[in-house]
Order: sequence, then structure tokens, then C-alpha cells
Amino acid sequence: SLAQIRSNEHDTLQETLGSKTKFSDKMDYAQIQWGKKFTDDFAIGANFNYSYSEITSKIDELKLYDSSSNSYGIRLGTLYRLAPNLLGGLVADYSWSPSNTTIYYDTFIPGAGYTLTKDTTKQFTLRTGPSYEYRKDSTINLDYQYGTFRNDTGTLEVNRMFAGVDHRIVDALFIRAGIALDNHGNTSGTCGLGIYPFKTVSIDIGYQYNMFPEVQPDFGRAHTLTISLSWVL
Repeated sequence: SLAQIRSNEHDTLQETLGSKTKFSDKMDYAQIQWGKKFTDDFAIGANFNYSYSEITSKIDELKLYDSSSNSYGIRLGTLYRLAPNLLGGLVADYSWSPSNTTIYYDTFIPGAGYTLTKDTTKQFTLRTGPSYEYRKDSTINLDYQYGTFRNDTGTLEVNRMFAGVDHRIVDALFIRAGIALDNHGNTSGTCGLGIYPFKTVSIDIGYQYNMFPEVQPDFGRAHTLTISLSWVL
């Protein structure tokens, strides 16, 4: 799969020298994935992904900093049937991201200088939990995730709990909801619909609230709306 993200340049909540700080970013993303069901009770999967991103911040039209990075990620997962209606899953992610950040100073003086910083961020997450089918095609899940993030400035550890439900109304309509809580007090929520008008067509609609708490100081709470259409040939 391939994806490309482009944001419009927008003011942040921060002001510098009485002027609004502007922010923009872009990203190109590619991934390849593989999975195999070995038996009716056991399956594994693997994923490799790559992305290039660039972030720019300005005061009016004067650049404050820009940062670019290449990210490489590997994901391995397994799914096992523990009981007739109970599945257990385990997913491990590892990624590394070399980056270059340029910070400009003496912005309002001719011949402004800059500093260039090179760094590599490494990330590891491990997520596991059960999924229980309480009625036909309706499931409830409870997951635990541990994550560690490391670069030249230090290390951050995060523990998250996830809970969700995927409930079948009829064969053509599912409703979904979920919540996530981490050890830093951040709470996130999701809800959505799965619509299947034909056997070969699916429409998924999802809303996410505060799924990116790290951007809250600059932009406030994040709201994400996703609509996807799948067609099986």
C-alpha cells in the first residue's frame, strides 16, 4: 500500500514575538505485508514499512525550523485460538528513524545563521490481549501495550490499555467503539460503523478523539475522521 499526506499551513496555539507560529508537514508512506494461516487455530503475519516526512515551522514567512526524517519499521504478529470463541494475539513493532533538524536563529537580522542536529529515534512496542466472540460476528477485546521510545535526549516509556467492541446489528451493519488510557493520564476514544451493502463491498467510517495527545500543546485535542471503501474483485 502507498499513502501520501499533505497538510495546509496553519497557525498553532503558540505566539512568538507577537506573531502566530505556523506549522506544516508532509509525508510519503509505503508498506508491504504478508500473512499466512497455518491451521484453523493459528496464523502469523509480518509487515515492513517506510516513510519520509518533513515538518516546517514559520513566523509569518520567516522559517523557524525544519525537520526531515526517514523511518523504517518492522512488525511481527501472531493470532491463536485459545478456545472456541476466544482468540489471543501478540504484536511486536520495532522502528528506527534517522532525522535532520535545522533551527534558524537571528531570524530578523540579515545573514541569519542556523544549527543542524542529526539524531536517530528508536521505537519498540509490544501489544497483547484476548478477543472474545460473545455472539455471532460480535467481539469484545482488551489489550495491553508497552512502548519505549529513545533518542539522544532520553527515553520515554508508555503503558497503554485498550478496550473495544465490534457489534453486529445485521449482516450488513456493524457498530464499533473503543477507548485507550495510558500511564501519563491521556485518554482517547473511537467509534464507527462498518457497512457491507454487498459481499464484495465494505464501507468503514471511524471517528477518533485525542488519538495524538502529543500535539495538544500546539494544536489542542486532535479529531480524526476516516472513511474507507473496499472492493474485492
